[in-house]
Amino acid sequence: MTLEEITSLEYEWMSKHPYGAFTYPEKLDALCEQMGIYDAWRMIFREYVSLVRQGNLEALKRALFLLWYECSEPNELSGIKELDRQLVKEVLGITNDMVKRGVIDIELKWMIPFYYHIADFYLDRFDGFDELKKISKENKNLYETECPKSSFENRGQLGEYWDGIQINIKTWGPEGPPPPPPGWTSRKRLEDLGTQ
Repeated sequence: MTLEEITSLEYEWMSKHPYGAFTYPEKLDALCEQMGIYDAWRMIFREYVSLVRQGNLEALKRALFLLWYECSEPNELSGIKELDRQLVKEVLGITNDMVKRGVIDIELKWMIPFYYHIADFYLDRFDGFDELKKISKENKNLYETECPKSSFENRGQLGEYWDGIQINIKTWGPEGPPPPPPGWTSRKRLEDLGTQ
């Protein structure tokens, strides 16, 4: 498959995810299993790894995002569960080698520390990958200045995730939104926004 074909599959399966099924996590998990959501994301990940083996940098970024997202978000919300462990290690190994050779681009230089800062266990669960672990602990706030410079259009789940971060940075700055006032509730905020 081409990068464009895999991207189309990502958007197709994102649109099928039962996010709106506002139910218990266990039920949403079962629904994702029944609907083939988890299987679809495993296949998408495999396809990205195929392109990674051919030296496709964008596929590497997306595969790295997916293997991190599997750990950083509840499976029933991300749609990603039980990615092939050998393929995960392969992607981490290729990334580690790129770091060692000094050939990662600026996006990976700020994405990698961000991922580690949010969910270090996505990487620490494995032995080795020392160069990747080292760079993961550097420049954890680099994303604050570099993320707004990137384009995330048509980049699948990676694009959707980072587009949200980018909007927050542009709207609120790196510190994030101001804290809610005393007595604030999410229901009140919805009413204020007129979305109730």
